[in-house]
Amino acid sequence: MKTERIWNTRLNRRWLKRLSVKDQQDYTLVPFIAYLSGNRRRKIAKDFILRTFSQKTDREQRRMLVVMMSMPDPNTAVIAVQNMPDDHDERVELAETMILAWSTDHTWVTVPPLQIADVTTKKNAYKAAKGAARRPTWVAMNNAINGVMFLYQSAANDNKLRAIEIIQSGKFHVRGKGGNTSQIWGLEKSEIAGEILLTGVAVDDVNRVYNWWYSKDGITWVRMAGTHYSHTKMSGLVPGDIPWFRYELFLDDVPQGMSTELKIQVPA
Repeated sequence: MKTERIWNTRLNRRWLKRLSVKDQQDYTLVPFIAYLSGNRRRKIAKDFILRTFSQKTDREQRRMLVVMMSMPDPNTAVIAVQNMPDDHDERVELAETMILAWSTDHTWVTVPPLQIADVTTKKNAYKAAKGAARRPTWVAMNNAINGVMFLYQSAANDNKLRAIEIIQSGKFHVRGKGGNTSQIWGLEKSEIAGEILLTGVAVDDVNRVYNWWYSKDGITWVRMAGTHYSHTKMSGLVPGDIPWFRYELFLDDVPQGMSTELKIQVPA
């Protein structure tokens, strides 16, 4: 079985211990090389994040001390789950949010109209049900939603690089490597009209900056205020609009690459 090699540093060992025993088998610790030539550093840059701890003379920079940590692959063994709340009204609200996403966002998955109509019918039955009648209508709605979730899971399995984005586009929760809350880049509607909550992937590095971006059309981007923490919000948006968001993480002033671009409907 092919495994991903990561430097045998204390930071990597601590990160590895947080994974399950099964997931730990996907990685192999290799002896840490403290000094790398410029050519060697560029060669492995595709697989590792470079974190610079010292800036010296030009000659010393060619033998710069760096700590390398492999980025956890967020698209390995990710599984779509409903993550439905226990409250009746909150379940209905989430189901309605899902139905809206399936009906308007066909970027990754096109849900057949008849399947959407079936979920809608069963959602309405559950919404109107009282007392003992809620249990069977809940099971029926849940099973119907699982049928749609299968479509998103299948699409995610076929596109590992965008697996998390695909699953989240159907308003499903992600379970698996990279699937916990702190390891998912996502958007959420605020309880305040015209406000969107943004949450990026959390990192422990002290010298970090999150640069956030906003776009009305996914083409022209406007930079928002940067933050030290992995969350922010944007207020004053027009309810009903569907804006785009993205962010770029900087560690020790070194850019780590732009996130995927996500969109969401602004709450009224």
